[in-house]
Amino acid sequence: MKQNKDGSISITWNIEDVKSLDSDISDEQAIEVLEYALDNHDANNGINWSVLEFWISQVKEWEKESEHE
Repeated sequence: MKQNKDGSISITWNIEDVKSLDSDISDEQAIEVLEYALDNHDANNGINWSVLEFWISQVKEWEKESEHE
């Protein structure tokens, strides 16, 4: 967590966090996971490990589906 000069705080997630949950995921997939987590997060729950796990599974499922098309 980082306290900003304007009195706000920010919490940073990065590709290494995503890759710690799934070592087979590429950097590009990890970025995609982070983007989906950011764009679709619930303000009541924020972004947490469970949210990242969900988006990892979604990204991998969507890639499998696109390979079969």
